[in-house]
Amino acid sequence: YPPDKYEIIVVDDGSTDGTGGMVKRLKAPC
Repeated sequence: YPPDKYEIIVVDDGSTDGTGGMVKRLKAPC
């Protein structure tokens, strides 16, 4: 599927499992 045709939204509501840090490390360049 073409990358310009989708959007990924991640919501972290204060979890303590490291989700926020993982997403920050994996974010794609804009």
